[in-house]
Amino acid sequence: MKHLFAVIYARVSTSRQADDGLPVESQIDQCRAKAQALGASVLEVFRDDGISGRTSQRPAFLAAMDYCELNRVDYFVCWSSSRFARNHIDSALNKRVLEKSGTKLVFVSQDFGESDEAWMIESIVAIMDEQYSRSIAKDTRRSMAKNAADGFWNGGNVPFGYQAIPVGKRRQLAPVESEAIVVRNIFRWCIDGLGQKEIAMRLNDSGVKRRGKGWDKASVASVLRSRAVLGMLVFKDRDKEIVTPAHAPIVSEEVFKMAREKIETRAPTIVGGRPRSEATFSGLLHCEKCGQPMYTESSTGRNGTRYHYYNCRSFLKGMGCFSRRIPVEPLDEFILDAISTRIFTPENIKDIVLEVKAQGSEWACDKQARIDAMASDLAGVERRLRRLYETIEADAGLNLNDIAPRLRELRARQEQIRQDIERLDADPGPQLSIDSKESAAMAKIFRNVLVTAENTAKVREFVGRIVQKIMISDASLTLEYLPERIVNARSGGSQWDVKWLPDRSTLRTARLVVELPGKMRRAA
Repeated sequence: MKHLFAVIYARVSTSRQADDGLPVESQIDQCRAKAQALGASVLEVFRDDGISGRTSQRPAFLAAMDYCELNRVDYFVCWSSSRFARNHIDSALNKRVLEKSGTKLVFVSQDFGESDEAWMIESIVAIMDEQYSRSIAKDTRRSMAKNAADGFWNGGNVPFGYQAIPVGKRRQLAPVESEAIVVRNIFRWCIDGLGQKEIAMRLNDSGVKRRGKGWDKASVASVLRSRAVLGMLVFKDRDKEIVTPAHAPIVSEEVFKMAREKIETRAPTIVGGRPRSEATFSGLLHCEKCGQPMYTESSTGRNGTRYHYYNCRSFLKGMGCFSRRIPVEPLDEFILDAISTRIFTPENIKDIVLEVKAQGSEWACDKQARIDAMASDLAGVERRLRRLYETIEADAGLNLNDIAPRLRELRARQEQIRQDIERLDADPGPQLSIDSKESAAMAKIFRNVLVTAENTAKVREFVGRIVQKIMISDASLTLEYLPERIVNARSGGSQWDVKWLPDRSTLRTARLVVELPGKMRRAA
């Protein structure tokens, strides 16, 4: 007598469904009884928890299908057609796959028989299952939309700065002050002019974590665009958006708007025009008369030599102004010399670092504010723990199994806050120091980079971190630069231990006026 084999597949879409009469364990027990009635031994049991039947991309389901294809399996036993699939097309395709594998699909709660009409009945049931699933999905979306419109949280990742607290059977967002301080700082720094990457670096350097993780450009951007910080709950259902004032805001609408405007108007810095340009100051050099950039043009001499010049864009485009034709190479050399000898000086670098050290007091105030906020959060957690302990001691009839997860959660939160406070309290903050020898060495490194670098684009990028604009007039150059950026101009590789990310609110534009040599001046 041939020995028969079977596999069992069970599934529930949600934990609620498991509680309402379709627990996976019960399905498996019924499927085992069905396999026994068929005279088959169960080889494997596959189960998917919390996955919709409207998709075939269910890990256990795919594993069960593969198992039938690779092994001799006589029966694929499932509780019902709705557990197998809620999409009639997927259902038909997967049944065909089983047939090719020599495996018969068997349902415990449904028997369509072996008649010629059985396939039609089974197809109708599959379509009804899919329609039922679509109705459930529609009801779920409607329920979530109503929940959001009422100001309650539908679940998912809680926005940074908030926690989801129980309100009856539903949940609502409430600010977490230790995180709210970080959110306000992010918006303040953005308005002051820091980019999202710079903000992330500042937070990481200060030891501020994002729920145990480090910050990056994307996570900062997520905070800056989240309308949750305005107290708004946003729920999107296909092309429909529900926005509801639902909880306490962390920042004002004015601050949010200012930050968005700053982000939108902050165009990516393209230092030096075209990357392949041989002119070092292409993109930085401007005509003082009309304010337009200086473009490069070229001409060929009688001997075939190619010459390159800077000239005013307005003149080249026929929009007025005057021709200001200056050979590229000698002007580039003159400007580089002016920058290296007049900006990258030991005195400048030392003065800037001393200014940075003076900002340590702001860091200390911010550190204390964060510690105070964490201490407030810790006190709140300890109050909730104390109330739970008092309720248990009062023998109020609580089931310890029910409250044990909450106790563990609160204890873990308590310990995490204590560790965060200890770590932040132990952080000495920015340790900045520089002596004359170091400042002279630093100035020498900067000058060497400018003088010896062969890659024009790299020099342009380096200079562009400090110099914002160079205006050329008839007889002089005016360089507008950010002195504080000097200590941050290099991308790495230095032995110098001073690391500082300047707050754009403290940056000032300095101007250096340099007289042009006679041959570069424009004739009157």
